Amino acid sequence: AKPNLMAIAARAKAQMLAGKIRACADIIEQGIEQGGMTINYKVFEMLVQALTVIYHSSLNLEDRLRLQKVLESHAVDIRDMSTRQQQDWVKLRGVADALLAEPKQLRHRDLLVTWHAQRAMVKWANFQAGTAYLSMGDSSS
Repeated sequence: AKPNLMAIAARAKAQMLAGKIRACADIIEQGIEQGGMTINYKVFEMLVQALTVIYHSSLNLEDRLRLQKVLESHAVDIRDMSTRQQQDWVKLRGVADALLAEPKQLRHRDLLVTWHAQRAMVKWANFQAGTAYLSMGDSSS
């Protein structure tokens, strides 16, 4: 059965809000890979937000390549977006680019652009890059 965008978006959002950032990204990526699902901007934004946090936490090559691949393989047409979405995307893309260029310059809170991420992670410590904070406790699963 082909994955349903609405169902995948709802599952991914629930994982994000529960602080399960890896699970959020995995659900979306599996939907894209298994079903050739076309994702909308909101789901794409959630995926990019999750992958920035994942890479910031680990600073490992696999997570870096995952973020780069997503940024390169999905074109965002900002003409189809609301002003708020355009502003969020410009900010999120800037965060992703800064993270790829100088990851150690960013702290955890610098990454939180989207409403879901802010709501889920605003109370987390302001971690430094590469400290594997997603592996601590339940926040990573």
